[in-house]
Amino acid sequence: MQDKRFGELLSEGISSAAKRQRKSMAAIEQEMAEVVGYSRPMLQKWRQGRHLPEDEIVKDLVHYCVTNGRLNRQWADSLLIHIQYPDREQLLAEIFADYALSNEEQPPHNDNGTEPEPACLESPHNIVPIQSPFYIKRPGDSIALKAIARQGVTIIIKGPPQMGKSSLLLQINSAAEQAGKRVAFIDFQQFDRSSLVEADTFFQQFCNLLTHKLDLDNHVADCWTLPLGNRQRLTRYMSHYLLPKLDRPLVLAMDEADVIFDTNFRDDFFGTLRSWHSSRAHNPIWQQLDLVLVTSTEPYLFIKDLDESPFNVGEVIEPADFSLAQVIELNQKHDTPLSSPQVQQLFDLLGGHPYLVRLALYLLMEQRIAPADLFSQAIEERGPFGDHLRHHLSQLRRQMELVEGLHQVITHQTCPDQQIFFRLWGAGLVRREGQAVLPRCQLYANFFGRYLYD
Repeated sequence: MQDKRFGELLSEGISSAAKRQRKSMAAIEQEMAEVVGYSRPMLQKWRQGRHLPEDEIVKDLVHYCVTNGRLNRQWADSLLIHIQYPDREQLLAEIFADYALSNEEQPPHNDNGTEPEPACLESPHNIVPIQSPFYIKRPGDSIALKAIARQGVTIIIKGPPQMGKSSLLLQINSAAEQAGKRVAFIDFQQFDRSSLVEADTFFQQFCNLLTHKLDLDNHVADCWTLPLGNRQRLTRYMSHYLLPKLDRPLVLAMDEADVIFDTNFRDDFFGTLRSWHSSRAHNPIWQQLDLVLVTSTEPYLFIKDLDESPFNVGEVIEPADFSLAQVIELNQKHDTPLSSPQVQQLFDLLGGHPYLVRLALYLLMEQRIAPADLFSQAIEERGPFGDHLRHHLSQLRRQMELVEGLHQVITHQTCPDQQIFFRLWGAGLVRREGQAVLPRCQLYANFFGRYLYD
């Protein structure tokens, strides 16, 4: 079995333990692996949500994270609820009685009253855990968190890859749980390819997965005997069974919605979500449902009827690049590997690109590269950003119309074809500034200006 949300919660526990114990994440992983009697690679699979451990192992994992990471009861309860752990109240009572931990996590401090040491590093390749000191709040965060505190809301998070959309979704899910809501997290990338071919298969699997996430008895087969279409069956199953069975509002949080855009049933599925949003006005049961959707693609390229789209309603959040002040803050959180002029130089090079900024600071703190080399080797294929840049170049070269479009952006600061613009924007390669279309950052302008046609 796979479960990304379990992996996120476990990663949060490991991160907190690393911070409290002032050890690296790798050291904590190895220590935890020895405690539970499994290999570190298996532990990493659990962190990635690729496998779920047995109940006895879950008990040891929670025990370790609570005692070494000083995580509170709410975190432990969320993890145990999510994995459907039997007798969770008894386990919670044992753990928190044994170690006399309070329900609220205390802020980090040293016994001598001095400032705490810098937080342990976290890989920039992973989703940022809930309590991570490296999470940077942006204006869209407060809008999303205020919205999820209400009832019957739709939140759309859209933007290029590696903008922190999934990390924001994690923050929203946590806030929803704290507000007493039930969260069903769906990552469409985890769907089997075979289930994305036929509409009937997909709609049934979607219902099955929701039922499993909510730990309810499965009545999908009964619903599918009704002489209705897939949209009507899914709506009936949600409104007549799932929502009435819950004792609190439900947040349906869906990541990687782009996966559905390439299917032949996208209009039916997204049209169903839009109908649920609209039905809140006249049917109270839909007030019990919040929708949160994450996408990296401009949906209008695929959904022609805007009245059938859920992506143009509710709160639409587009996470912004980091400001200079936020890059300065992150540099400080990484124990200041860059001087003030070098921070400005990094900002001028990357333009506040969230992933690349965190990657640069991570590599510096890991002492994999010196500041001078970071800048001098920035556009080299084997340089600090080489993997990232080569990936984009490989993707572009499969679609020559995008190569030509990006070349026009670099040389003439324009992109007349709107579909090409949105595809380049969706890949995170360009931005609009007034009437001009520009490369996303100077790093991209320099690299693709040199290698695009090589």
